[in-house]
Amino acid sequence: MTNRLTAFLFLSFICLSSIKAQLGVPYIKNYTHKEYSKEFEAAPQNWSIVQDKRGIVYFGNGMGVLQYDGSTWRMIEIPNHPVVRSLDIDSSGVIYVGTQGDFGYLEPTKNGELEYVSLLPHLTEEQLEFGDVWRTHTLGNKVYFNAYNTLYIWDHEKFEVLEFENGLYPSWVVNNTFFARQKNVGLVTFENSSVKVIHEEKEFNNDVIYSINNFDGLNYLIGTKSNGIYISNLQDPPEPFTSSADGFLKENQIYYSIQLNELNYTYATAFGGVAIVSKGARLTQILNKSAGLQDEAVKCLYQDNQKGLWIALNNGITRAESSSPLTVFNDKNGLEGTVESIIRHQNILYVATDHGVFYIDRNTELNGLVNIFKPIEGIGIQGWDLVTIEHDNSEELLASTDNGIYRIENFKAKLIYKIPNATVMHPSINSPNILYIGTSENGLAYLKYTNDTWVEGNIYKEIKEDVRFIEEEANGNIWLGTVQQNIIKIDIIGKDHDIQIGNITRYNTENGLPIGENYVATINGQLKFFTPKGLFKIDDNSYKNIQFTSDTILGKSFGDGSVGISRLVEDIKGNVWMFTYKGNKVEIGEALLSSKGTYIWKTNPFSRIPKQFIYAIYPDIHGVTWFGGSEGIVRYNSNLDNGANYKISTLIRNVTVGKDSTVFNGAFFDSAQSKNGINTLAINQTEQFEIKLPFSLNSLSIEFASPSFDNENVNKYQYKLDGFDQEWSTLSFNTNAKYTNLPEGKYDFLVRGKNIYNQFSDEAQYKFSILSPWYRTAMAYISYFFSLVGLIFLTVSLYTKKLKAENLRLENIVQERTKEISEQKDDIERQKEIIEESRDEIAAKNKDITDSINYAKKIQEAILPDQRDIRTTLPNSFVLFKPKDIVSGDFYWFADNDDGIIIAACDCTGHGVPGAFMSMIGNDILNQIVLEKGITKPSEILNNLHLGIRQALGQEKEDSKAKDGLDLALCNINEKNKKVQFSGAYNSLYLIAKNIDKRFSKLIDGKKFKLYQSENNKEFQLLEIRADRFGIGGESHEVSRKFTNHQIDVEEGDTLYLFSDGYQDQFGGPHNKKFSSRRVKELILSNQSHDMAQQGDLLLNEIEKWKANHEQIDDILFIGVKIG
Repeated sequence: MTNRLTAFLFLSFICLSSIKAQLGVPYIKNYTHKEYSKEFEAAPQNWSIVQDKRGIVYFGNGMGVLQYDGSTWRMIEIPNHPVVRSLDIDSSGVIYVGTQGDFGYLEPTKNGELEYVSLLPHLTEEQLEFGDVWRTHTLGNKVYFNAYNTLYIWDHEKFEVLEFENGLYPSWVVNNTFFARQKNVGLVTFENSSVKVIHEEKEFNNDVIYSINNFDGLNYLIGTKSNGIYISNLQDPPEPFTSSADGFLKENQIYYSIQLNELNYTYATAFGGVAIVSKGARLTQILNKSAGLQDEAVKCLYQDNQKGLWIALNNGITRAESSSPLTVFNDKNGLEGTVESIIRHQNILYVATDHGVFYIDRNTELNGLVNIFKPIEGIGIQGWDLVTIEHDNSEELLASTDNGIYRIENFKAKLIYKIPNATVMHPSINSPNILYIGTSENGLAYLKYTNDTWVEGNIYKEIKEDVRFIEEEANGNIWLGTVQQNIIKIDIIGKDHDIQIGNITRYNTENGLPIGENYVATINGQLKFFTPKGLFKIDDNSYKNIQFTSDTILGKSFGDGSVGISRLVEDIKGNVWMFTYKGNKVEIGEALLSSKGTYIWKTNPFSRIPKQFIYAIYPDIHGVTWFGGSEGIVRYNSNLDNGANYKISTLIRNVTVGKDSTVFNGAFFDSAQSKNGINTLAINQTEQFEIKLPFSLNSLSIEFASPSFDNENVNKYQYKLDGFDQEWSTLSFNTNAKYTNLPEGKYDFLVRGKNIYNQFSDEAQYKFSILSPWYRTAMAYISYFFSLVGLIFLTVSLYTKKLKAENLRLENIVQERTKEISEQKDDIERQKEIIEESRDEIAAKNKDITDSINYAKKIQEAILPDQRDIRTTLPNSFVLFKPKDIVSGDFYWFADNDDGIIIAACDCTGHGVPGAFMSMIGNDILNQIVLEKGITKPSEILNNLHLGIRQALGQEKEDSKAKDGLDLALCNINEKNKKVQFSGAYNSLYLIAKNIDKRFSKLIDGKKFKLYQSENNKEFQLLEIRADRFGIGGESHEVSRKFTNHQIDVEEGDTLYLFSDGYQDQFGGPHNKKFSSRRVKELILSNQSHDMAQQGDLLLNEIEKWKANHEQIDDILFIGVKIG
């Protein structure tokens, strides 16, 4: 066995050596006891972990079974709240549970709630005496419950019970074989219910066995509490598996273990956290408090379907992305400061930061320890760049710093050239003995390598820019990329030691380059320029009258100006690595060179990296790439898979109807698919869960979650209710959808999630129906019909009978009445005359009232500004004014003075005559404020208007009941200075223009300044400048209000819109709904190709079409102004 093991370990080492393993620290998420016990009582201690086929993770907790779906924690209670020591899941998805004095399984109930079902009723009274069930295993069609002295084997019909005087604990299932450690005996298995001893305990120095894992199909790794790991073929005596982890494991005591992947094993320890050991017998990683683990006493390990490692702790739960291709080095690893440059020199990794230069010693790369970066002696200042210089028989490492150029040898630095702020170095390709040095505002310098030493060349002080990148052409000319937007070309005359600087040419915006930091790089041997507006190239290959033009070689988005590129590096395979930005969004990606010579942009694997600015990208050997920035460095190993390739799901987790009636609690099943009489979990809704709700319960709340656990807090969701919603909701972090007052009908709720890797899940579905109210059911209509028929028959019968009796009575009195009629005729004639006189009098009064209102209309029209005056001052404008009644509660106001053009759209309380009175009061007070007092600042106008209205209506009086007031939007437009001031009371201002997202990026906050982009009009955007959420006047005995003044810069062609709420609140359309503010935004965006007069007509035509035969519900006022 020894020879075979030695050969295998040698092959494993060769395999591991092909992939560098400077592992760093994986991303770790700690779930504290406080976090998972917010809504219920739970214990800090956790003992076991499993995951079901839906992706939900379960934890054996000190108070029951914890359940986590990526959004919400739940507790599945066990009677008497015992400690749950063990969990396992069988091939059909049934979860089995071992607790203190009990064992059983979890089964979904009719309403979808997972419930614990005990198997104790299947035991005799004598078999009930046991304590903790430490391990639970499913094997084939059997379940093993391992109590300390008893093993219960369940075949879904009856139990086989095996007793052990010396104790049987712990136990494992490996390679479909049940193993256990029997106290004072050793490692055992079972054959026909008889114990078979594999290894005696003395073969392990009488130590306790705590783990067993498959090694190669023939051999097994056996972990002991205090003596480390052994390897065994289960026939020959076990041999120590000597590894670099021995000291750590023996000191901290193995407690649990799982195989992580084909090459690595993970060991939980009682005192030191988690150790990852390779098949090559090397300690590759330690996860402890120094690495971010919240507790180092580990009870259980479990790898989920995303290859994340769940760690059950004595205090809390942790998930480590231990199989991820991404790991981190930062100050916890001894690396201090912001990273500027990374390089591998003589197989050692060096990193330059603003704290100096650091390195990883090869002897410490794989030792699993956390603090593995060490500083280079002699450099304690800002480091900028690192380069390796190759000489004939040697190579050396140089570092550029704020103090100059250092040679690094034997991890010590020596200053060889003093020059301030040396930011970048470039070993010349054309002249191998020349090293160019770029600085920050201190010129361009170069060194010559002569007789095994560096000699100072000239410094060209005329280069005043902050140089960050240097590239060289085949003819020896060099190009400089700078922070100050200039690209600089320098003609090099001569070669090797005889070089001289020739012409220096600067290129900037006049040559087609954008404003900002413009840098230079080489892609496939061609000069490229990466800028805030993407990738550029030289348009004229003759280099005469050079102009720069956008370049789409890496993809359209990098050539259309929408994406900025901050860092760009080409690797040895021709792939291009970039750090890009678009607005506030930053992105790391790789442009993969295809066999066709085109590039494929890939970002998903890097989405997990926390948002930070990246200053250094270094493609290393063996598929490893390093990213350095403000948070340290991230190591990406392309040989490893990550969660970006995992298919995620979204689950319906709860459905509540009415106020608080839960009709579904998260677990579907199909009773027709039950196994062994147990309802098994289903991922999707089954037919038996399609509910029919009475009309009285037509409000629903639906919760959902996506168990994708890599930084699950950024998972987003969108949903749609087919039969009600027209479109999908926008993506959001919300995990709950609420619907109220749904009409009767059939509905299909759909929801999908998107994880950190931008993967969408399949749609989760929940079907349900809302029944018609009883008075709209078929039976109700039938009963209505028969009741109506009966009522008609009864009415006709009674009336006929009554009519006959009445006829007889009438015959008796006809003669009497004939005489009376004759007498009454005269009276009627007299009454007729009186009525006619009254009618004429009422008609006359009505005419007087109507004439008065019409006269009031003329007065109001006289008070309103003449629209011709407005068009004279603002030629590109319109005013759409459409009162509901003869007179209006809406009015517009306009004034032109030296401080700007002031225009307002005002909406008074009510409409008709009451609103008209308020409009005249408001108009008069505005005249006083602006025309008499000379106040032109919009917020001050509104402050004074508020006080004026309250004084005019006596709203400050103790007994005042007047609550009238007005809402308005008011602008001061200064076309000369191209500035607009705005203040509003409830009513907002809309600005439509091009490139709003760029022009107003600093203002747009989603609150006071909100951007709206139509899917139908990509050319224009709408900026909503929101008003204050209080009106003018309207409340008694209040503190005075202070209105907000907004000022924005506008450009010629920008369009402003002010309006009251009458337009958007008008009912109409096919479903008699409000026109809505969204339709208003879409309409005015779609009208931008028309002049302002046409826009006014289009608005009027659209609202008339929408209103159709419906009544106008409010006054309509809409003003549009285009900046000239």
